[in-house]
Amino acid sequence: MQFTAFLRQEGAVFGPWRQNNAALHFGDWHSEYAALSTAACVLDAGQRTQIEVLGADRAAFLHRMCTNRVLGLGPGSGCEAFLLDAKGHVLAFARIFVTDSSLVLETAPGQSAPILSHLDKYVVRDRVEFHDRTQSWHPLRVAGPRAQDVLARLFGNRVPDRPLEHVRVEVGGLDAWVVCLSAGARPFWQVVSLSEPTGRLWSAIRQLGARPCGSLAAEAVRIERGEPEYGLDITVENLAQEVGRCDTAISTSKGCYLGQEVVARIDSRGHVNRRLAGLIFSTDQVPVQAMDVYADGVTAGRITSAAFSPGLGVTVGLGYVRRDYWQPGQRLECSLGQVEVARLPLRE
Repeated sequence: MQFTAFLRQEGAVFGPWRQNNAALHFGDWHSEYAALSTAACVLDAGQRTQIEVLGADRAAFLHRMCTNRVLGLGPGSGCEAFLLDAKGHVLAFARIFVTDSSLVLETAPGQSAPILSHLDKYVVRDRVEFHDRTQSWHPLRVAGPRAQDVLARLFGNRVPDRPLEHVRVEVGGLDAWVVCLSAGARPFWQVVSLSEPTGRLWSAIRQLGARPCGSLAAEAVRIERGEPEYGLDITVENLAQEVGRCDTAISTSKGCYLGQEVVARIDSRGHVNRRLAGLIFSTDQVPVQAMDVYADGVTAGRITSAAFSPGLGVTVGLGYVRRDYWQPGQRLECSLGQVEVARLPLRE
């Protein structure tokens, strides 16, 4: 049975989601949102891009292709990083995980072809191979303050609890790759079954008390946490420092990499002209597409993603705001009414 059909049997309500269809909710997305802050939830993340990099030169190659330090990372660790073009524009925003025999790039859906094309263009004599695992690895996400308890009951005490730490576990015939993606008040993990069908893993997690959750609730939490998504909040039009992940995704001490000159020039200048910021609306209406925000009739920025937040009772968003207006508390306007610039994360 295809996993989509399995989720329908589980009560999933599907609908258009970006460029695909997705499980929007399982009957009551507001309750699912609440469970992400109080309990444990399981979500389908099967459309996310996953590229495995093999070969003796894999670490050295990716080290010079991305903004963060890959050389020196040991198995079971990882980092965030940007892939840039020669002009410093962002081609991808990914997590890179180091295993005993490979590196894995994990990022937003639909990015396999452009990333593979970009990386392949710079292979000269490097002993490196790229394998698109997006269709063969089907990740689930387990989120919420009780998620670690659920995973520990399933996999034992080997569940990683630090961001980007990961481990391969084999328990009772279940072979899985478990990644801690985020800690804090609303932590979440990613789990890929390497042996059993995804539906069996989903059922095992559900039997231990995790509630099924859809894209509507997950999107509201993503925006509240201030986690940008490539294709929405980041495009090839952006420079790395505009995204605001400098502390986690850019190394200032590593050697040369593609696009480094532009990154260094911006650092020496001291600022960019726009930056990703949190936005809090004065309404519960959600923009159906990107829209501009204004200050006294002057364009001050652009909203890139938005969702209604049941926790705050209003719509929240992410967007790029010009330097003159990006201070928290700044009041702006859009076609839906007033918008306030806010510090990220918007809600813990």
